[in-house]
Amino acid sequence: MGAAGIRNIAVFGLAFGLCLDFSGSPGTAAEYERAVEQVAQNAPLLAHGQPAREQAVSDRGDKPPTGEELKELFSGLLDGIRENDSEAVSARIDSDRMLNEIERQRIVSVPTPSEKTALRVALKMVVGNSLMKEGADGGWKDFRLHRVGTESGATPSIYVHVVSKEGKVVGLVQFWLTRDSKGDLKIFDWQEASSIFKISTMIAVTVSAFREEPGSASLQRLVAAAKAASQGNIADSERIVLELANQRLPDALEAPRWLLYAQIKFSQGQPDKSLECLEQAAKYDPHMVALPKLKALLYAEKKNPARSLEFADQALKALGNDAEVYSIIGNAHSQLGHADEAATAYRKGLDADPNLLVNLVGLAGALPAGEKGEVATRLSRCTDPGETFPALAEALVAAGDKESLRQITDEKMKPPVDDAVLEYYRARSASLDGQPATATKLLKTAIDRAPSGEARRFYGDKLLDLQLEAGHSLEAYQDSAEPEYDFTYLAHHLSEGESADQLLALSESHLKRVPTSAEGFFYRGRALLLEEQYDEAGKAFAKGLGLTKSPPQRESFRSNLVFALYKAGKGLSAYQDVGPARSTLDQLGGLYLGNKEAEPLLKLVAAARKDDVENPSLDYWEAEGKMLLNDYSGAADLLKAGLAKAYGIARKKVLARKLLDARLAGKAPAQGYAEALDKDFAFGYLGEALVKDGDVSGLNAVIEAHRAKAPRDPRLLYYSGQAHMLTKDYRAAENDFAAGLKQSTNRPAAARFLTSLLRARSQLGEALKAYQESDDKPLTYRLLAPLLVELNRADDLAALVKAHRGVAPKEPTLGLGEAESLWLTHDYQGVVGVLDRDRDAIMADPDNAPWYEDRLIRSLIRLKKFDAAARAAKGSTDRDGDPLFEAVVAIASGDVCRAGPLLERCAALGYSPDKFDADVDAGPIFKSPAFRELRKKLATSE
Repeated sequence: MGAAGIRNIAVFGLAFGLCLDFSGSPGTAAEYERAVEQVAQNAPLLAHGQPAREQAVSDRGDKPPTGEELKELFSGLLDGIRENDSEAVSARIDSDRMLNEIERQRIVSVPTPSEKTALRVALKMVVGNSLMKEGADGGWKDFRLHRVGTESGATPSIYVHVVSKEGKVVGLVQFWLTRDSKGDLKIFDWQEASSIFKISTMIAVTVSAFREEPGSASLQRLVAAAKAASQGNIADSERIVLELANQRLPDALEAPRWLLYAQIKFSQGQPDKSLECLEQAAKYDPHMVALPKLKALLYAEKKNPARSLEFADQALKALGNDAEVYSIIGNAHSQLGHADEAATAYRKGLDADPNLLVNLVGLAGALPAGEKGEVATRLSRCTDPGETFPALAEALVAAGDKESLRQITDEKMKPPVDDAVLEYYRARSASLDGQPATATKLLKTAIDRAPSGEARRFYGDKLLDLQLEAGHSLEAYQDSAEPEYDFTYLAHHLSEGESADQLLALSESHLKRVPTSAEGFFYRGRALLLEEQYDEAGKAFAKGLGLTKSPPQRESFRSNLVFALYKAGKGLSAYQDVGPARSTLDQLGGLYLGNKEAEPLLKLVAAARKDDVENPSLDYWEAEGKMLLNDYSGAADLLKAGLAKAYGIARKKVLARKLLDARLAGKAPAQGYAEALDKDFAFGYLGEALVKDGDVSGLNAVIEAHRAKAPRDPRLLYYSGQAHMLTKDYRAAENDFAAGLKQSTNRPAAARFLTSLLRARSQLGEALKAYQESDDKPLTYRLLAPLLVELNRADDLAALVKAHRGVAPKEPTLGLGEAESLWLTHDYQGVVGVLDRDRDAIMADPDNAPWYEDRLIRSLIRLKKFDAAARAAKGSTDRDGDPLFEAVVAIASGDVCRAGPLLERCAALGYSPDKFDADVDAGPIFKSPAFRELRKKLATSE
């Protein structure tokens, strides 16, 4: 391959992977010198993730860089960018060392000598040009050394903030440094903090693809997955990542693979899974600069503000004054009720980046009443206040922050936005302040000043919303210049809100104005349905149906008309009069079945058989009717007939399952198995149902029938074991489950057998023996402990915990297990003692915190140690921002005054009186007369 070919590869790789976003401010030579001292303390170092014997390249000399050298390197780089001097930029990049790094990563096989020569030329020219272009496009003005990398590696790395010419902080980049043959300091690799790929890695992947090496397709798929994720196409990204799940990638790509999967899981709202992926990524690259920030975000998503703060502090050390990290800190403090600390964090974030909206919104929420003017001041410092204003104002509306909204729309503020926009948000402020008349006037002004028809429509809709909230929908319609549009808008919202009186008045007013309005009859019918005037509702829908034109509209009228007639007791008339008949039949069938009305359902089917004997759903509906009458044999006969003439896989599956249900209900499961076309499915379906119902004889009959058809099916052992469990023959069950475990060919089946085996042995009192005989004691412990809790085997649980403590003394759940064994015997003082003793070990895993807190607080309550319980509950609130335990303690202690504010906070989080009524510790007292008023307040705040 020639030089031109490799040069094109490098261009492609850099265009794909070079997404630098630098930030910072100039540093002094002294700062460089102090940071460089850290490098000297850590040299010599080994390559990332590689044992010493695999280190492919060592630096040319072990002399650490000095502050002056670093300053000269990056100053020369900036000069080259400013002057558009590609040679000056390229002179700062060691392409030979980058090539060695590419080889070390083992993504691409070792190039031939001629290929190496060509690639060196391409790297020197193209990498330098690309870096120069990126710097020029970004308007780089200055560098600031943030810190020197302390991770283990063959070479020092420098974390650099860069400031744009506008003075904006825009990112952080890690540069890897080396010395050339003359001893001069050079750059040979770099990575932006938010990127998952190093530049050398991207080039290596591209070269591998160009050479069509084995495995290169997988590498390109990973790059495609990253690109899909960056474009917001998470489904495609996950599909590609899962395709690669069983493929071994080079170590240099394992961290990016897991980091990408962490992003996918975060986007899907699965923070726990995302954290697991980050842990895997850290095994390959534990020094990823973005790792603490990602963990802070994930713990924030998990509603664990204390843990989020812990990693956010680490992120600040790694990234410097990162505005997003400050927002995480501010949000965590807000969740913990620390308003002053939250405001301080948001301010620091705005100092770092005045434009980050989340910090502006957070500051508004953290500031006390009377001090909201700072929000307007901060808005004025944004690069473009006019661009930021609408998003900030909308966020303040959503938060109900009328004071901050009033401040940023004040005449003295004069934000650079259209007058219509300003009037609109002034109207929203007035509305939040309980001044609907003022808000209406301002919205009308906004409509008059709107610059476009689209804007007028938007403000018009908001005016209608305001009038709906005030209960003035009829007045709004009567004043309307667009009666058809405004009627439909208002009626739709009234129907959704089930405001029957207003909807009926509105629809009748509209029908007087437009007597042939199909929409008018539709919403009149909806209002009458809400008022349970079913005959009149049917008449309205029938009139409207004759005026409709589009198929979707006709279907909406038809279904509402059928429902009205059904509610009026005229289901059979609905079938006869409202077409299409088959759609009406299925709708009525579902309604009758849902209300268990067998006779009307059978009469409906009988009528339908006269009119439409070929309707394939008739057998199904008649069978459902017979099952309601407990005629399971007759239902089965109908379902068999339906199956014989059914077409389509979906319909056949529905009928087959219903036939099995009929035989189960008729206590003839073996007959159901014999009739089934798919024996494997039938065996599993019937087996699960019979185990759940505790029908031993039926289960055994099905097992024997299946044994004759499929004697080697390992599920035979599973269900025979379950049959023995039902008869309490636990030894026989143990034998079956053990035999099945040996025959298992996949993990889900093995897990199912193992869990059942351990349950059987626990019932035999052999839990500890099962643990001692196990080859995988951690797994056995994790499975046995919850089983013993479920079975209330306190002594066995205590023995298990004691045994596992000798095997895995650092297992975080040991203290919880021991405490649970005491809890089961109502030894609450013992529970408190164990939890106090093992607190640090238990809390080493943050996921243990909720269970730890529950047992500690409730034990203290039952010991009547309410002050200690209150302190523990306050710690729980500080951890996750949820005051539930504090409220439980206050109620259990009978402290009505203290419970009041806590219950208000609980109500804001969505807790209802039922939550406290059902609480074993708080419920009895919460239902007492002393808490009657608080219960009412909590109920009305739902």
